[in-house]
Amino acid sequence: MVLGVYWYFEFPSGLYEFEYFQYRKGLGGHADNPAELVAYIICENPGHLIKNLERLTQQYKESYLFIRMEGNRLQIGTGSHHLFDYDFEFMVKVETLLKKEAVVLVDKHVFEAPRLIRLFSPKEKMAWPTKDFLRIVGSSIRKNNAETLALRMDCHIGEGVKNAFLEELGLIADAENIRVLYYLEKKYHDRINLMLFFSNGRQGLGLQPKQVIQLPRLEMKIEALKEQYGIEFGHTGNYPDSTPQIIKMVDQEFVLGKR
Repeated sequence: MVLGVYWYFEFPSGLYEFEYFQYRKGLGGHADNPAELVAYIICENPGHLIKNLERLTQQYKESYLFIRMEGNRLQIGTGSHHLFDYDFEFMVKVETLLKKEAVVLVDKHVFEAPRLIRLFSPKEKMAWPTKDFLRIVGSSIRKNNAETLALRMDCHIGEGVKNAFLEELGLIADAENIRVLYYLEKKYHDRINLMLFFSNGRQGLGLQPKQVIQLPRLEMKIEALKEQYGIEFGHTGNYPDSTPQIIKMVDQEFVLGKR
């Protein structure tokens, strides 16, 4: 799966600007809608435009576009519950293309029976956590309205082996394409409660490929450490509430900084 800095509830203020595309923020809760970038246009030659958009999505393999078309009226956009830098930078490319095509921007279309077109390259199916000791969590809203998708692990360990265990986790993070690893801790008798977070920073800057975490392999390596260091999953006694202790970190202002 892909971890790291993303946008959903708010637009990445101060990072991107669009003339054609409007941002529709995610609402969460029962609505559970994707965040979207959407433009409504009129185009003299929709077939030519769609072929150019298809070539663009083939060039940038991790992109996704949806198009609703009725005659020469089109709605073009992308959407996800996790919009990464890659998605915004790709839509900058799309907007540049629309400007070259000299399309007419309008406020909105009311479609009766539009044709739906989806443009994307086939993607490998993402793996999700299968073990109880890892769960997916999101952060509060941080700098430039960013949020961070992370894996959280709660455990407790003997005080004497804590440092060696954390060093091993750092080596695993290096091997598994994880660039953000930090923890909270709280001592309880002779045990240390740990709340660990595994993640990454901004994804797809310069339209570089997103970093994919192979979760089955990560889970297997953590389970091996459980036996080696006598780890127990979950917490005992006091809940960790300390200042984050950083083992590895990139883009700290987005991951841990204030809004």
